[in-house]
Amino acid sequence: MADGVTASALAEGFFYLQADARHQLTQILTRQFKDVPGIGPVLIGMDPDGLRHLLIPVPKDTVLPNGQTTGTLRFGIIDMGLKGRFLDLTCTELPLSYVFERLCADVMDRLDGATAAVATVKATLDDWRALFSGGSVELSRESLIGLIGELDVLAGLARHEPVAALESWVGPSAALHDFALGGTSLEVKSTSSQDGSKVTISSLEQLDPLTANTLYLAVVHVRPDTSAPTVDDRIRSLIELGVPSYKLIQKVADYGHVFESGKNNTALFSLQNIRYWLVTENFPGLRRSDLQKSRLVGVERVKYDLSVDTAGVVLTAEERMEMEKKFAWDD
Repeated sequence: MADGVTASALAEGFFYLQADARHQLTQILTRQFKDVPGIGPVLIGMDPDGLRHLLIPVPKDTVLPNGQTTGTLRFGIIDMGLKGRFLDLTCTELPLSYVFERLCADVMDRLDGATAAVATVKATLDDWRALFSGGSVELSRESLIGLIGELDVLAGLARHEPVAALESWVGPSAALHDFALGGTSLEVKSTSSQDGSKVTISSLEQLDPLTANTLYLAVVHVRPDTSAPTVDDRIRSLIELGVPSYKLIQKVADYGHVFESGKNNTALFSLQNIRYWLVTENFPGLRRSDLQKSRLVGVERVKYDLSVDTAGVVLTAEERMEMEKKFAWDD
């Protein structure tokens, strides 16, 4: 994945191009970004519509594979006269410009040591294309609070081992529980209620201890706060902890939020606390395993509210530490 140095340098280069574009709006403005051994001088550009371009030099006889222009990403060949022929990579949606810069940074990092520009760019696009297929959506308040809660729990797990923590985050793929690794599962419920005591359980399986070797419940209490970090701020903090940026951005996109798209960052919530419980057979809640099969005939969905004040004693700091370590790989 792209490192911070490459991404920052690209952002700076596009910033200068944007400033220059105010004075010349009739053609693609370019500036050299980096001379890549075996590839040549790579340019960045900005067109009259303000769209960013990454321009990679290629031989005159270069032919692109079919079907490389899909969604908001364009990938073609452009002849720039005396400058030569270039692979031209661009994004057609301005709100995704910052995400596109990170894609370009990843391309540049992969080009180092590569000899085939087309194959390298195609492989990178295949990894990133899903992020540009539909763009970000405006999440409902409930979904946004749910995403914030899962990101805040992920931050706690990532302090032990960031790569394993991200691997364990399976909530965006609609798995039964939000985190799962090595037989241990963790279900996250987020609430913005005044006292944070009530959460909604959305199935008969979520709090069934028979669905995992060990099952925990995390209740994340957040409150509206105009000074709170945004969703994107939380993502940046996770990247700083060492969580792999591309996979994190991809999982967040699966949830419905595209990093740095400008959406879902106006409703702000600050973290009040996170409480954890070990879910045992005596834990309150409805479970499929407790009900006779005959009573479930015709029942398609069960959703109920749970008061966690009835859930018993929360995990101590030491017990929470041991729980978090279960979401790290053994040495």
